[in-house]
Amino acid sequence: MLKINEPLYEKICLTIAHDYKEWHLAYALAYFDSNAEKALELLNIGEKISIKGTIDEFILSPILKDCKLLNRLKE
Repeated sequence: MLKINEPLYEKICLTIAHDYKEWHLAYALAYFDSNAEKALELLNIGEKISIKGTIDEFILSPILKDCKLLNRLKE
């Protein structure tokens, strides 16, 4: 599951979860550059993706910076 939040400081914050039905069990906040917004908007709820980023902080969940969308994963 992912939820696109409003851009902040030219960054897009996504809430990414391992299981979209139980998102509160394992999730991370991932920050993307605003130029990735169009590609991220094309993703569907529950779609599995592969991303790359750097763990910047860990406050209750990982906070990833400089993320890139690598690809969409097939079931």
